[in-house]
Amino acid sequence: MIKLVKIDAEGAEYEILKGMNEVLSKVKYLVIEASLNREAVINFLASKGFLCKDAGFTTYILAINSKLKGEV
Repeated sequence: MIKLVKIDAEGAEYEILKGMNEVLSKVKYLVIEASLNREAVINFLASKGFLCKDAGFTTYILAINSKLKGEV
């Protein structure tokens, strides 16, 4: 399991997540700075079983993999 991935890629976050498709099932938490394609990022993560929340500051999204929720 990968506990945390942080992505801040100046607008390429969605493309990076698509490229991580097979790895995402092993990631427990994501912190993503998504200023572009924000809705696409959230929808993609939701389709992979992530619960997403606005961090409440700047444009960060916090996400937890609901399939790994009980694992430490």
